[in-house]
Amino acid sequence: MEVLIVRARTLLWEGGVAEGLTIKAESRSPGPPEKCGSSEFQCHPSACLDLSLVCDGKRDCADGSDEGGQCSSSACRQGQCFHSCYPSPHGPVCACERGFELKSSGQICEDVDECQRLGGHPCSQTCVNTKGSYTCACHPGYSLEPDGHTCKAIGKCSCKYLNCRLRA
Repeated sequence: MEVLIVRARTLLWEGGVAEGLTIKAESRSPGPPEKCGSSEFQCHPSACLDLSLVCDGKRDCADGSDEGGQCSSSACRQGQCFHSCYPSPHGPVCACERGFELKSSGQICEDVDECQRLGGHPCSQTCVNTKGSYTCACHPGYSLEPDGHTCKAIGKCSCKYLNCRLRA
């Protein structure tokens, strides 16, 4: 069985804690490296690490690739990035806030349309994309459930052949 570090969260082991890592154990042959998000650093060969843990003086990647290199000289210049800038062993790296993604320029963040990305149907009725997020809305006669995604009919329904009309 091979142990692969697959996503940035928290890893505990005897003698220490490395916040930002999670492990997943599975048996498989080595494949292509995992593609990391714009706010993650690619550890070698196949792990993603939150950018806030890169160049912090602690070796969080198994091979230590998150430290060294240009860490000491990779200062971020003001205005270099749209949202956030982090030092990395390869030089400054721009990152985006949740709900945004880095454009190919590597500096500008653009809004993600979650209504299209999340399988196209994150809401039971209407999805409204907003800057950095989305909200769900309901048709007249329905109210939004506490889960923020499901709409429920208001009042009593008289349903016949899947046509539901509200009765006062």
